[in-house]
Amino acid sequence: KAAHGKHQATQKALAALAKANVITPWPEALKSQLGLSFDGLHMIDEKALSQLDDETFLSLRKAQALPIAYAVNLSIPQTHLLARLARLNPGYVAAPENLDSFFDNDEDLSFDFDD
Repeated sequence: KAAHGKHQATQKALAALAKANVITPWPEALKSQLGLSFDGLHMIDEKALSQLDDETFLSLRKAQALPIAYAVNLSIPQTHLLARLARLNPGYVAAPENLDSFFDNDEDLSFDFDD
């Protein structure tokens, strides 16, 4: 139940950031620098954030969106780890079409912690 409350608070904060128009997709230059091609990653437009009127900024504070905004952008210097992870795991293994064959058609799942 606590996790659900945190999820709702996060969604409320993200909605407030979106309403304030401060969320922006990662720049192509950053993706190119990392040598990665992906969609769906966003960051906070610091210039737009700094130019918000007091009322909008206060609404972000009340929605507890500011810590998320700052944390997102503070994580950007760690993006080199994405490139490193991509090099370590260059592809993904597709799941077998028939998962029953993966489990040898055995529907019983058991764990033995004594070994």
